[in-house]
Amino acid sequence: MTNLIEDNPDIKKKFPLLKPFLKNQHNEIIVKDAWKSPITVKSIGKYHEPGQIGTAFDYVVRALLAEKIGSVNSEKELIAEKGLKLFPNVIDVPIFPTGDFIIDNERLLGCKKVSKNLKEVLDFLQNRLSKALSHRKKFINKECSLNQVISDSIFLAKLDETFRTKSIHVADYFFQETEGKTYFSQRRTITDQDMVDNISQLAEVFCVFLETVSWRDLSLNPTFGEYSAIVGGADADFIADNCVVDLKTSSKLDYKGDDFAQVLGYAVMARMAGYEIQQVAIYYARYGFYASLDLATLGDDFLDNYWDVLLQKATE
Repeated sequence: MTNLIEDNPDIKKKFPLLKPFLKNQHNEIIVKDAWKSPITVKSIGKYHEPGQIGTAFDYVVRALLAEKIGSVNSEKELIAEKGLKLFPNVIDVPIFPTGDFIIDNERLLGCKKVSKNLKEVLDFLQNRLSKALSHRKKFINKECSLNQVISDSIFLAKLDETFRTKSIHVADYFFQETEGKTYFSQRRTITDQDMVDNISQLAEVFCVFLETVSWRDLSLNPTFGEYSAIVGGADADFIADNCVVDLKTSSKLDYKGDDFAQVLGYAVMARMAGYEIQQVAIYYARYGFYASLDLATLGDDFLDNYWDVLLQKATE
């Protein structure tokens, strides 16, 4: 879904500027000056690293929601679990070259080592995943600390990456344990602990935000069956009552048409899949800032017409 929006910039031209109609969690129109709010949790890492933090934070948020509010539709299978299932099938996928001869050779060697020790690698990853899932379940039942869930989230984000991009970089956890070195992490500028600290701050801000909403029913990380498949894969962060909510950990607080094009895409698929969706929203995690849109603002036929646009672009 994200790639479809990015590859077709004219999609967002199908709807008007939405910024004047956006409301906060108190159902108040967001005034212009509110978009100038100072950042609460600074972004860390180089250009390729904040995305990993964002994915890990998604896992933490869904655990927090399940623990604090409960869910009638909890995640039956995490994307990370799907990533581990896919792992054996992608170890021979060509590595996207970095342009650095030393790095590319080390990664090629890493692939060969994964292939040679596949059973041991899979057993290691499965054991670590099982522990993470156990911690997650215990946290939701108030039997485990949030710190443990946050620590696990970095690993889950790596397996999530395996599913979405066919990356096997998660194997570095095995090599770090068995050899004391890694083969795929040469460009890292921040450690797992750096990410844990940053996510902990984001989680603290989110918990404060949660006190300001009265959500009752949740659907965590929903997918939309055949409709998701048509657009190349689509899974929303969560649906709260009748609102599709997307999480953003970007460093800038800014209205972007692409972001709302994405969450509106989730909304139209959710409706076709049987959800009663009346709003969409984006939570800007580094600011504790919430911006929602009543779909009635767009008119009765908007979502139907928008799906036609998405379908056309997806099948071109």
